[in-house]
Amino acid sequence: MEKSCCKKAQQAWKMPKQVRQLTHAINYKGFTLVELLVVVLIIGVLAAIALPMYQKAVMKSRFAALMPIGKAMAESNEAYYLEHGGYAYNAEELPVQGQMDYPDGTELTFGTTTEYAYVLVKNEDKVPNNYLVYQKHSGKFAENIHCEAEDGNELAQEVCIAFGGQEIPGSQTDGFTTYVLFGDIGADKLPSSLTKLANTVCGEDTNCTAQIKDNTVVSESCTETESNKTCITRTYDDTGTQIDYKRTTQGCGAFSNLAYPNGWKCNTTTYDEQNHQTGSSEEICNMNVATWENGVCTRISGGGNYYTYNVTEGTHRESGEYTCDDKTCSMERRTHREQEGGQTVVSNQVTYTTSGVFAPSNYTYWSDHTQNLITTVSQKDNYIRESQGNVTFTTKNRQTNEVTNTVTCAFANADWDTGTCKPGTAI
Repeated sequence: MEKSCCKKAQQAWKMPKQVRQLTHAINYKGFTLVELLVVVLIIGVLAAIALPMYQKAVMKSRFAALMPIGKAMAESNEAYYLEHGGYAYNAEELPVQGQMDYPDGTELTFGTTTEYAYVLVKNEDKVPNNYLVYQKHSGKFAENIHCEAEDGNELAQEVCIAFGGQEIPGSQTDGFTTYVLFGDIGADKLPSSLTKLANTVCGEDTNCTAQIKDNTVVSESCTETESNKTCITRTYDDTGTQIDYKRTTQGCGAFSNLAYPNGWKCNTTTYDEQNHQTGSSEEICNMNVATWENGVCTRISGGGNYYTYNVTEGTHRESGEYTCDDKTCSMERRTHREQEGGQTVVSNQVTYTTSGVFAPSNYTYWSDHTQNLITTVSQKDNYIRESQGNVTFTTKNRQTNEVTNTVTCAFANADWDTGTCKPGTAI
């Protein structure tokens, strides 16, 4: 009986042969390398499709979060404009500022120039895009909405395009490309880098003005009292780097001596950024025969000296004296410049006399004493201070009196320091 039971059990165990083979294969064979590679390839393809879509969706969501902030600020800024006659310089001036709760890292920039008035919202930590809303009274792009995308960032460009943006040249932010989300395409133009710098370099300084000059931006901020004026002048290159600084202080007041019993005297001093004095000047105006207005001494009538000046800037020194009677004005100017060590490299004296309103004027130049040259200038049918007509420069050899060069140009193009015409202006 016992043997019969064991035999039946053994037979029962041998019956599911296919099951035993399958179990053995699973436990001992495993997956082949090809099978694993196929699985990895499928996962990679799905990731390549899904990940950029996910990243783009995240960036779009983060950019969309900037929109209500920009619109709310722009609307509040319009209310500010109605009350103050101009737009706010920053968010702290707007009542809506304390009512909004926006993500950490959000920054607001306000454009306040006549041409470009806008609110710019950005969050560099979360999204490589900026959102701009132009104000109603902006000279350009009024009530337009722009999206800025970081240059070289393909995802940032796609975000602007996803919101219907159309690309236009330029941008308010250096290193970004601009897309118009709402507004006219091509109706207005964005500023160049120098224009943008000139529009923003003064910041909130209401005493500051800026202009583009010789491929640089020059800003000047002046404060003035009854008797003193201080101006700070900064020069920037096209990258926004400050390349020059000058602080000028000027004090003016009544002055009296034997030559100027009723004079007006102004002393001016210039300093560098380390507060080292770099130059000084003194100007005296004879108030009996002249008037001092807007920093200029202008002769009215009468005779005698009406204006003198002395200027020192580094190794350059210059002085001059103006004398007039009813028909004749004359000026003497003396300049002196030295190299390091005291060697004189330029030393000259200029004297000119003008007789009558339309009479010819004769100018005599003494050049560097190492050169045997003298230049005589003849100006016809023009009064020296009218800045009209032409000037003829004649250069002669001092020893032989032989004419070596003659050149004529418009009065405005005359280079009085060198006794010739400015380059490219000869008639």
